[in-house]
Amino acid sequence: MPKKKLAFPRFLTRVPCRAVIAEGGPDMDGAETGGAVYEGRCVLSEKTVRVVTDGAVFSDARGRVYIDGDAAPGLAKPSRGSVVVWPGGANETRYSVIRADRPRNPDGSVNHTILYLL
Repeated sequence: MPKKKLAFPRFLTRVPCRAVIAEGGPDMDGAETGGAVYEGRCVLSEKTVRVVTDGAVFSDARGRVYIDGDAAPGLAKPSRGSVVVWPGGANETRYSVIRADRPRNPDGSVNHTILYLL
């Protein structure tokens, strides 16, 4: 039986966002090093959750962004970055990314990308 891809609710992606996703930490100037840039629509969930980051450190994330597919296809382990939701609008909000997850489909492809926001 062939493996199928799981459905992602694209009708929920209403919030415009711009995400800069990097693998390592920031450089000497505080800017994110390397990485990928995603511009498009996403699902924004502003709910405080406790997540475990590097070295079993607990952080209270202010929200999550769900992006359809792989937002950083060239990165092996995306972990840091920044997200701007509603860019250029009156409600523009900036967040820092403290963790990224990429759940996979049964066939091994990336279903969606989750960015935990601080």
